[in-house]
Amino acid sequence: MISPCVPRWWRNFDLTYRRGRAVYQIQVENPLGVSQGIATVEVDGVAQTKNEIQLIDDAKPHSVKIVMGERSSTESEGERVQEQTSS
Repeated sequence: MISPCVPRWWRNFDLTYRRGRAVYQIQVENPLGVSQGIATVEVDGVAQTKNEIQLIDDAKPHSVKIVMGERSSTESEGERVQEQTSS
């Protein structure tokens, strides 16, 4: 689960994470200057419904974009519906 907690003045930061032979280039944006909370997560250009990244040792480079903030109410409702149907 992704749950960054940063000073409000951190507007963006990048990090590289290695999982076996896979490399994840992670870009975090904080346009609203919040300390915590995730608005969106994308992995290789695909929007994720949860604040999670599935780490795969596939020897490939991966791009991750995280935007801090609050999820919109429709995204939050979609997550709740998906969680209820998968339970």
